[in-house]
Amino acid sequence: MQTNLPASALAAITAFCADLQKRAISQLQYDLESNVQIGVLTAAEAAEGSHALRLAIVSAVGSFVHYDIYGALEIAADIAEDVNAHPEAAQIRAMVA
Repeated sequence: MQTNLPASALAAITAFCADLQKRAISQLQYDLESNVQIGVLTAAEAAEGSHALRLAIVSAVGSFVHYDIYGALEIAADIAEDVNAHPEAAQIRAMVA
């Protein structure tokens, strides 16, 4: 790792990643203990982990933007751009403006 990176930025990244991991593990436990039991997921789907990770990402992003709708929409637009959905990203950004 480069040592000339700002310590405050590295601390923020480390904290976000730790929070994401905590949320993913919590969701995975919930999936296995509850969602499989009520048929939301199969045991194989829960064990794969993508459901837990997807919900953890959403939850961590919401926390990251302090549950601000405009911050959430900005990140949604960034995700749309990342997958080359540029017109959709522009539509989302128009809602924020």
